[in-house]
Amino acid sequence: MTPRSTNMIEAVNERSSPAGDDHARRAIALVPNLSAPSTILVFSRDASLLDLTSRAAGDGWKVERCDDVSKCQESLVRPQVRLVIVDDEAIEDRMRGWLLERVRTCAPQAPFVYVAGAHSDATEKRARAYATGYYTSKPVEAEPLLRVLGSFISRTPK
Repeated sequence: MTPRSTNMIEAVNERSSPAGDDHARRAIALVPNLSAPSTILVFSRDASLLDLTSRAAGDGWKVERCDDVSKCQESLVRPQVRLVIVDDEAIEDRMRGWLLERVRTCAPQAPFVYVAGAHSDATEKRARAYATGYYTSKPVEAEPLLRVLGSFISRTPK
C-alpha cells in the first residue's frame, strides 16, 4: 500500500493501526524535515527584540518565539534550529541556568545570543560560561545587534 501523503509523519500514521506503535511515531517526528526553513528560536517577550531578529533574518529563515521555558527542549532538539536568542527577562532567575544548559546540550550547532535585562558581571560571567556567542544588555542598541545577528546568519548554513 502506497501512502497518500508525502509528509513522513502522516504516512506513518496512515499505515499504523489505531493502537499503532507510539515509539515509531515519535522517532519519525525527530527525522528532519528537509523542506523546513532554518529557524531562529527567540526566548523573549520583547517585541522590539523579535522585530530586530526578524529584520536580520530575512528570507529563508523562520523566527520562532518560544515563551514557555518548560517546553523549550521540544523546540531546541529540532535540527532546523540554527540560532538561539535568550532574553533573560523572559526567564525566571531560577530557570536561567537550566535553560542555558539545554541550549548547549540540545542545540550545540546553534550560535547563542544572550540579552540581559540589566548588566552585571555575574550575569555576563554565567552567559559566557555557557559559550554564548554574543552578550549584550538592555537597552539593546539596534545597529550593533543587527550586525551581529547578520554575521551569525551569514555564517550559518541553512
